[in-house]
Formats: sequence, C-alpha cells, structure tokens
Amino acid sequence: MSGVKFLLLLLSLTHSQTITCPNYRCGTLPNLQCIYYNPLTLTYYSQECTSADSPYCPLKPSSNSTCTESPSPTPTTQKLYPGEKCKSGSSCISGLCKDDYCQGYPMGGYCTANITPNANCDPGLFCNLQGSPSTCLPLFKESELCSNDYECTYGTACYNQQVCKKLTSLNPGTQIEVSECLDSYSKYCTTQQCHIFPNNTAVCTEQFQSPYTVPFECKSDSVCYSKRVDSIGSAGQGTCVCGANSEGKAYCSLFNGDGYMKKYLDKLEEYDRFTDKNKCNIDAVMAPACMLSYWGQTNTYEFLYFQYMATNFASVYEAEKCTLSVFNSHYFVVKENYDEVSDDSSSYAELIMSAGIIYLFN
Repeated sequence: MSGVKFLLLLLSLTHSQTITCPNYRCGTLPNLQCIYYNPLTLTYYSQECTSADSPYCPLKPSSNSTCTESPSPTPTTQKLYPGEKCKSGSSCISGLCKDDYCQGYPMGGYCTANITPNANCDPGLFCNLQGSPSTCLPLFKESELCSNDYECTYGTACYNQQVCKKLTSLNPGTQIEVSECLDSYSKYCTTQQCHIFPNNTAVCTEQFQSPYTVPFECKSDSVCYSKRVDSIGSAGQGTCVCGANSEGKAYCSLFNGDGYMKKYLDKLEEYDRFTDKNKCNIDAVMAPACMLSYWGQTNTYEFLYFQYMATNFASVYEAEKCTLSVFNSHYFVVKENYDEVSDDSSSYAELIMSAGIIYLFN
C-alpha cells in the first residue's frame, strides 16, 4: 500500500495574481492571550501558552485567541490495528493483545467496517464488504483484479481501479492512465512524476527540479516553474506559498527533485519496498505505529521529518520559535525525534500529530 494518502504535493495550475501574506511575530500579550491579530497590518502576534491549566491556543483565521484547558475538538484515543505492538487488549481495536501484538479476525472471519473498512481483519487480509456476509479475504496479488487500493497486497495498488500493479515500477516515457496522474504525481512511476499532455494522454517523466536556489521567494505562481524537461517539451508548474515569517514572505513549493521533497519520496519508495510492513493491517500500513513496530525508530523518524518538511517547508522556513510554538508546535516533536532517533520518549499520539499538516492561516 502506498503512502500517497499522506502525500500533499503543492503543484497546481498557474495563475499570475500577486498574493499578500500575513506577518507572524512574537508579542508580549496580556493575561492568557496567545494570539493578537491586527487586521490593518495583517500581522499575527503570538506568545506560547505556559500555564499548566491552560496549555492550548485555539487557532482561528484572522482572530485573537486565548489559552484554553484543552484543544478543540478533543482528540479521541487512537486504537491500535492488528499487527501493531501492544501492551494490553484495551489498546487494540479487537480488544485482543497476544504476544505483544494486536490480533484481528482470521481469513473467513466475519467482519464489518470499523474505524476504517478493514480494521477488523488480520494483516494480509481485507474485509469484503460486498459479500453477504462480509468476511476477511486474502489481499489480491499483482495483476489480479481489484476495485480499490486496500484490496491489493503490500507494495501494490489498484491501477485505474482495475488491476493490482506494483508501485514505482514504470520508467519515464511509459504511458499511464490519466486517472493515475494527479497534480503531476503518480505512485506507479519510478520517479513518482508524471505529465498530462493537451491531448489528454499521460506519461511517466523525469522528476521536476527547481532552476533556482531553494527557497525561492515569490509573489505569484507564475515564477514557480521547474527546469524544462526535454522528454515532454515543457516545465512543471509549482505554487507560491505563504510562509509564517515576520516579513510576510512567500516561497515556491518544492518540486519532486528538490531537497526535502526528494528525500521524502525516496524514503517513501524505500518503505513501499520494505517487506516487513506486511505484518501490519492494510489500513494502517502507513501509520507511525506500524512503522515503529517493524521499520524501527531511525527510519520512521526520518520518514516523518522528511514528509513534514516536504509539505510544510515554506511555512517553517524563517518562522520564529514563538510562531511555531503557537501555530504549529508539532514541528518541535518531529524535529526532536529526527535529531534524537535513539530517544524512545515520544508517544504514539505525538507521532500522529507530528505527521499532520501545518495549521497556519494564509
């Protein structure tokens, strides 16, 4: 199963409008106030919530905010999927923890959609919800018919919702279905890069790469383009993204061949080819708990950090510590884990949060 669900590539159609970004600055604010927004200057002033009784700062666009007792909405407890490490049955979706791993239903066992469609079934199985009754069946192998990605075995996905196909297996120049080229990304191409021509055909292509030094400051999408790719006769188009810095600067998003994006995609491909992930439930194969259970801390923390930086690079670059602490404290969790891969102190909940998307208002 691919990590495409977690991949938010920042490629889009170009437009020439100049964008205006807010400023993010530290401020000394009264009482428990953590954000003051000045609409005249489009500036957010922030300070970290330090009270143990009110440690959270609610985030609302273009608004002031005060430290509160708990985040809203309150996150629910994350249950562990079959195949993930556990200490007691209460932490497992099935309620059964055996030999330190959560158990699920075996092949032929009756199943229903739980937290996710296949959460009841053991690793290597999916819940056939079209059956009567629904039962856990073996994942389909490469070249077998399918209707969605979760029916295909590990390292493959349901190509054009028809047949299971190996991930990152098609070389540049290979024609692919247009449905499998989304925002110039395809999980089936070796480069994970594709291009759609005006005649509505698509091919795998070489990775797009910035022609300028990254980060590149921008005012509109029109300057965010890649180097020309000779095989398709054109360049890739990127997006101008507002940062979270004190000067209201925006930066071009990363292309597949740039810095952290390339590191993330390389790590994603490495995990797609990691065979021990087949010990995880198919719905949870990209979850940090599964990665930690079998891939280890070093690989998992590297993956989460590269993923985070690839999708949030513009927002993190030149952001002050007070801004990150209020608007995206998860950065410090994922960065600390990356810097200290031998540290086992981070909780599963923190890892889930650190893999999320930045919560900044543009």
